[in-house]
Amino acid sequence: MTAIPARRRRRMIAAMVTSGLSVIALPSGLFLGTNSLLHASGGNSIDSRGTIDIPSSVVEMFAVINSRNEVASLALFAVTPEGKGGTIVSIPVGSMADVAKTEQPRRVADSYTTGGLQALKTDVENLLNITVDFADDMTATEFAVVLATVGTQPVVLQQPVTDTGADGAAIVVLEPGSSTATPDLLAAGLASSQTGTPESARLPQVRALWSSIARAGVATPSAEVSGSTSSISPLDTSVYTSTAAFVNALLMGEIDVWQFSSTLFTDDVRNPNKVDLYGLDGGEVLMVMASVVPSA
Repeated sequence: MTAIPARRRRRMIAAMVTSGLSVIALPSGLFLGTNSLLHASGGNSIDSRGTIDIPSSVVEMFAVINSRNEVASLALFAVTPEGKGGTIVSIPVGSMADVAKTEQPRRVADSYTTGGLQALKTDVENLLNITVDFADDMTATEFAVVLATVGTQPVVLQQPVTDTGADGAAIVVLEPGSSTATPDLLAAGLASSQTGTPESARLPQVRALWSSIARAGVATPSAEVSGSTSSISPLDTSVYTSTAAFVNALLMGEIDVWQFSSTLFTDDVRNPNKVDLYGLDGGEVLMVMASVVPSA
């Protein structure tokens, strides 16, 4: 049924009035909107409430060199924002370097052989996506001097720590089981690597030695760690210019030890030369680095 004439007229008039008002209001709305955007000042001031300050931290890349001038152990020394205590992060020396597609896969430790400490530092920074504040390499004898304040510490080893002698024969540096180790033995153990032994067999002993060193750290009272990170003063990075400075800072507080998990590459694509080459877990690397060196 069709509407009666009077009702049709009322509807037509209402529609015409509504259309007219829309035509009149549209330019006004555009003008008001444009004027509001041009004179907006919300981006000119920043409300600092609710922001989170990223605590500053310092990190050293440290390599322990064996008698054959090879990297036997590799670690990061990450000092807490308070400058007391921190984390020792053990890195497999056979970790695959982050190389271009046109380059042959290689271990990060190989860069030390070909390019020295700076090349190793660059490879580690690229692998972990961080910036290292200081890098150093030491022999067992040199590192033992730095560890003098650690004293004799208990250590538990699943297997013996062995090194390769000048004649190529295996030398037992530390026996398996529970024992105590002096700074000289701790340093010698970290500088030991037997030729032909997969690094996967060495890593548990490497972690045990770093953990033994970490036991010398001073327990941090709970009152000192209960405050917010926003109240922590920035670290004076100019003080951390030696391995001794980093180790002394670590020993002033609690020391955690983390060792990256690794997977041996056996396929021809990633390991065409069939060397002792390992891949790290990218998610684990990201999590650990964000936790121990958030500002790196």
